[in-house]
Amino acid sequence: MKKLKNLLFLWLIFFSLCFSDEIIDQFFSQIKNLKVKSQSIRIETIESKISGEITFSDESYNLLIIPFQKIFSKTLPKSLKIDGYMKGKFSPESDKLEFEYLYIYLSNEIDNFVYSQIKDKIQILIPSLGIILKDTKENIKNLIKTQQEKDGNPQNNFLPVNFLGALFSYLEEKEDEIKSNIQFSKEGEREKTKTYSYNYPFSDGNINVEIFDKFYTFSSIEILNNKEKTDIIMIYPFPEKEVNIYSYLPETIKIKSLKDKNTVIINLTDIKYNKLFSESDFKIKEMTFPELLGSIYLKTLK
Repeated sequence: MKKLKNLLFLWLIFFSLCFSDEIIDQFFSQIKNLKVKSQSIRIETIESKISGEITFSDESYNLLIIPFQKIFSKTLPKSLKIDGYMKGKFSPESDKLEFEYLYIYLSNEIDNFVYSQIKDKIQILIPSLGIILKDTKENIKNLIKTQQEKDGNPQNNFLPVNFLGALFSYLEEKEDEIKSNIQFSKEGEREKTKTYSYNYPFSDGNINVEIFDKFYTFSSIEILNNKEKTDIIMIYPFPEKEVNIYSYLPETIKIKSLKDKNTVIINLTDIKYNKLFSESDFKIKEMTFPELLGSIYLKTLK
């Protein structure tokens, strides 16, 4: 009886591995079918809600609390929650996903913050300080680059403008390597559809991938980078009608990072791509009172 149980157990393992291999085969088959179309897709705009939290270490908090009190006349909380939204339009001339227009609004218990970029011109509004900071994109980039060089951590995090095409090409190129290293972990369910989860180890951490049954698209991807102490979770849309290129664009991105015992959490939710915007959508507008009333009235009609 014990031998029978062992054989049954081994058979179940073998069945699950064979079944999961079939899911992976279907996944890569679909990637190949969509690869050509992915080369022509360009992400032009993005819009999302923002939420998050910054938790300071004791050391950082003690360094910041006094100057913060003097600047804002308020006490800095040990954990600062943020909420807001962003919208951006990528440069049509760059080969990287680089913003030409960008508008970010953030709110917290201390103050509100507005960042506006129109091509090379940048405005930053800090209401409690009565400041509208005006500068250029180039100056800000140089300032950030200088600080990164001082920290000994120069970075270039821009994605290629056709990153979907690059992703599909990479997956096709690395198919054999991925198949030989990926490990089936468990079954699950989302939107009443079965999902299959896999683990892909790499030198500094793990990638956990969840794939929809029948559709063979991503349900979610979690990247755990132990070296950088960063956790990134991307949640993908459920393909209700049919699979297309946009099924491979996340609708939610969650980032958690730990540095010097400070924790930063940023959530981008309800992400929308290629929505039409005009230049005025990214401006900090100057209005007379009648113009403001007219603008509010027009918004209520939408």
